[in-house]
Amino acid sequence: MAFFLKKEAKGKGFVPTDKVKEMMKKGFMEHEIVEALRKEGFSPEEIDKAFVEALKEKSKPPLPTVEEIKPKEEEKKKEESSSVVEELSSYPVEEYVNAVVEARVSEVERRISMLESRIEELSRRLENLSRNVDSLWRGREKESEKLISKIDELSERINVLTTKISAFERAFRETFPALIESVRSLSYLVEALRKT
Repeated sequence: MAFFLKKEAKGKGFVPTDKVKEMMKKGFMEHEIVEALRKEGFSPEEIDKAFVEALKEKSKPPLPTVEEIKPKEEEKKKEESSSVVEELSSYPVEEYVNAVVEARVSEVERRISMLESRIEELSRRLENLSRNVDSLWRGREKESEKLISKIDELSERINVLTTKISAFERAFRETFPALIESVRSLSYLVEALRKT
């Protein structure tokens, strides 16, 4: 998942080895040194590297003579490795892990709560939209019922008008030949009257 990916800490851009050595000489405990360096803005990686380098330099003894090296060489290797292991094992790695985990978990919890609030808001909007669509649909149903009733009413009127027109047409057909005959007779009469 994306929120568990390691994010690089910014830090100051350099390893504070000299500060770690200086604070160790003054007698500060490791957790005090770590806290002080954190407050100064150093990243956990920079602090780790500073401790490792300081411990390496601390474990380097002054240059001995050739006679001292031969008999004590094996003994010093054992001492160096044990002192480095002891110092590294007392190094508060758990603190870094806990701090990183807490930061990640709090970020994840914050994002989850944001997503939950967004989901709630979207669900409210969806409910409102559903209500609006239902009310529009009901309104459309009423309008369509009114429209259907008006169409039915108009079709009845058209049927009545069609019946009346058919009646007029029949009456006209029956009276039209007599009317034409009357008009012809009148025209003959008017013609005869003009000639006289």
